[in-house]
Amino acid sequence: MFLCKTSILQSFDEEFILSYLPQVSFPLMMKRLQQLNFIVTTLEDGYYCYHDIMKEFLLEQFQELRWNEQKTAHANAARIFYDQGDVGQALHHCFEIKDYDTAMKWISENVKTSQLLSYMKRIPLKEIVKNPDFAYQLFFYNYANVDEARCYEIFHLIHECLKEDVTFQAFEYSHLFMDSYAKANQVTVLPIETISSLPLSKETISFLVAKDAFFLYAQGNYPQCLKRLAWARSFFVCRRNVVYV
Repeated sequence: MFLCKTSILQSFDEEFILSYLPQVSFPLMMKRLQQLNFIVTTLEDGYYCYHDIMKEFLLEQFQELRWNEQKTAHANAARIFYDQGDVGQALHHCFEIKDYDTAMKWISENVKTSQLLSYMKRIPLKEIVKNPDFAYQLFFYNYANVDEARCYEIFHLIHECLKEDVTFQAFEYSHLFMDSYAKANQVTVLPIETISSLPLSKETISFLVAKDAFFLYAQGNYPQCLKRLAWARSFFVCRRNVVYV
C-alpha cells in the first residue's frame, strides 16, 4: 500500500510520509525497498521518487483502488502540501479529485502565487459563484490580463448568481471598467469600514478597495483615492515575507 499511495506524489521525504502515512516506519520501508531492488531514485535533501516506468505501473495500481480511497489519498496529500507551503502541489491534488471548493479557497488566499491565473482557469465557471472571494478575484485578474470577453462572462455570471449576496454591493460597479469610464460619477463608493466588515478575505477586500480608488479618482476625490490606495498597498506590503510558489 505504501508504493501504491506514494505513486501519486512527484517526490516525498520522511517528514511528508510521517503525516501522510503515519503507520509506516519510513527508514525501515526505504531500507526494505532498496533490498528488494525497487527502482527508487534518491534526490537531494532526503527526497525520493520513482523511476517513470515504476511510477506508471504503481499509478495503474492506485487507479484500481475504490474512488473513496483515491479521493482520501489526494485530499490528505493536498492538505499536507498546503500546510508545508507548497501551494502548487496542494492544488494539483485538489484538481485530481475535482475538489474545486478547496482549490478556490486556497487560490483566493494566495494572491501572490506565481501561476495564479493558470490555476484559476482550471476552475469551471459554474463553480466560481460558490466562493465570492474567488469569483471577484477572478474578474480582476482577467481584467489585468486584458481579457475583456472573459470579464463580461464572469461579471454577468456573478450578477446573476450573487446579486443578492451581501458582498455584491462592494463589487457591483466593476463592469464599468469595460463599459464606460464616464459613468464613474454615478458610482456610490462604500466606506472602507463597510467593505472591511464584509465576509470576504483581506485579499479580496484589497482588490475592491483599489477598484473604488479608481472611481474616486474619476470623481476628482483625490484625497480619498490616495487613502484607499495606501490601505490596499499596506495589506500587500505587510505580507511581503510570506513565501509562495
